[in-house]
Amino acid sequence: VAWRIRTNAPTRYIVNPSRGIFSDCKPVKVTIRLVRNRFHPLHKLILQAMKIPAGCDLNNAWKHEHMKNPESMHTIAFELSTMLMNIDYTENVGTDEAYCSKAVGDLQSIMAQSSTTGSDRIKELQNLLAMLKADTLQIKLNTEQSRKLKRMLHKALDARKSMLIVLEGRLIESKRRNRQWKEKLSENEAEFENLQKLRKDYTVQQCSIS
Repeated sequence: VAWRIRTNAPTRYIVNPSRGIFSDCKPVKVTIRLVRNRFHPLHKLILQAMKIPAGCDLNNAWKHEHMKNPESMHTIAFELSTMLMNIDYTENVGTDEAYCSKAVGDLQSIMAQSSTTGSDRIKELQNLLAMLKADTLQIKLNTEQSRKLKRMLHKALDARKSMLIVLEGRLIESKRRNRQWKEKLSENEAEFENLQKLRKDYTVQQCSIS
């Protein structure tokens, strides 16, 4: 079975590997990286898989005429979304000793894996610095957006609480009026029963006189 991962934003997502062959039910580890964390809701990632036609290999399987028939290929769309950053956590990211120590260790590990020297090494470090600055700026922007959203949510929550107080007051008033109506209804029913009893007694007296 041949598989591949496709996206409508190839310059934003780095997929490694982006295609391959399933064999012997062995799992395949795929890494997907969003460049500079610039996500857009219209971004799409899909996984396509198809049985390799006879006489084909991975290089020409996706060019086979079977590709024209959608039923010969299975497609799964990845559900992409974003999540709110923990504001309390992000405020302490720069001061948390354990986090900073791990971040420095990760950066040193990345730098140690490079074998470039001289001007190429300088250019590589400059690119890495630019990437880190861009990531830091994006994190700051995301954090500020999260703070704004938090303020908006608190404001909406306060409005809901105020509305709840008003509705509870209306409910109490409705219950009070309902009790009054029930009491009035009971009084009217009792008065009606008394009138019917008086009328019945009067009718009996009239019949006795006659």
